[in-house]
Amino acid sequence: MRTLKSVTLLLFTFISLSEIHAQSTQNDSIKLDYTKIYSLALDGNPVLALPLLEIDPSKKIAVKDLQFKTNFENRFKFKDDQSDFLEIRKSKIDQLLKIYRDYWRFSFLNKEKEKRHADHEKCIRFS
Repeated sequence: MRTLKSVTLLLFTFISLSEIHAQSTQNDSIKLDYTKIYSLALDGNPVLALPLLEIDPSKKIAVKDLQFKTNFENRFKFKDDQSDFLEIRKSKIDQLLKIYRDYWRFSFLNKEKEKRHADHEKCIRFS
């Protein structure tokens, strides 16, 4: 009987300690706030979403999140769109899509009406 109590107490202590340790381990993976990022992008402020994609190199990131981060940065972080969206999806209207892509990107990143008007004229001449 005494042995049974000792074993039970030992198991209880072991389980309690393992749960406490499991709860105290730090989660070192990164979770992107997609709602905030999409909200900023759809509001026409994709540049404001870029800081939300900054990642501490010592933390883990899921493959899906890393791919999203890379694609978003390729689209909005640099002076020109560096995404490969149009290159991997060939169609007969590629020239028009490139004009629209550049116009759309520029209108989100810059609020200058003169450039928008010039790009709009390019679209009209294309058609």
